[in-house]
Amino acid sequence: MNYVIVIPARMASSRFPGKPLALADGKPLLWHTVNRARFSKASAVIVATPDQEIKDYCESVGVDYAFDRTDRWCGTARVASVVRNLLTKSPGPLHCIVNWQVDEPEVPALVVDSLAEKTAGQKVSNRIGTLCCPIQEQEVDSTDEVKVIVDKDGRCRWFSRGMITGAVKHVGIYAVPNQIIWRLGVYEQTEHSRSEDLEQLTWLENDEKMFAVKTDRSHSINTPADLEEFDWRLRNA
Repeated sequence: MNYVIVIPARMASSRFPGKPLALADGKPLLWHTVNRARFSKASAVIVATPDQEIKDYCESVGVDYAFDRTDRWCGTARVASVVRNLLTKSPGPLHCIVNWQVDEPEVPALVVDSLAEKTAGQKVSNRIGTLCCPIQEQEVDSTDEVKVIVDKDGRCRWFSRGMITGAVKHVGIYAVPNQIIWRLGVYEQTEHSRSEDLEQLTWLENDEKMFAVKTDRSHSINTPADLEEFDWRLRNA
């Protein structure tokens, strides 16, 4: 099973401008996420960015990147835009592409390997895989934390930033089968997706199927306060 990881990163985050290059334990958040991804079995780890600052940083530390100046409405659209180049570099057939958001520097690489394998498997062919974890009491009513309703079969039914009874926390990593990444990149954003600022709602409203794999608690980096807590964990590990 061959897969690649693409980490979309841009400086113009509405909730945390400049987040990819914000420092934790003296290194940019992007470095921590790339470093974690490099422990996976992915054949390549590539940063996809429209920003000169991130491009310059990647060059300075030897991180592979795809420089995509075109305006994209979501991270997966940017991932899809660089897939053609990935296919030319991939050693053998590419079974799926993992969109690993820069917000998730602490997800174990083994968890992502397992997600990629399940997504590429026949039983879930043509379905988008993602991760979820238990939600903490203080996260339930936070609009910075994305929630997902997952049915008894593991299928994702809806996502929201608001409070939803029975929801769990969504973890921002997606595994997409190679044969459907193209269409995710060309969908027009739906009204629900725009109002919630959640790209995955566009996929659900276009009848794409998603499933979620449970993992342990994830410390998503959504705000400067989250980054300060991450910095503290690193310094006190």
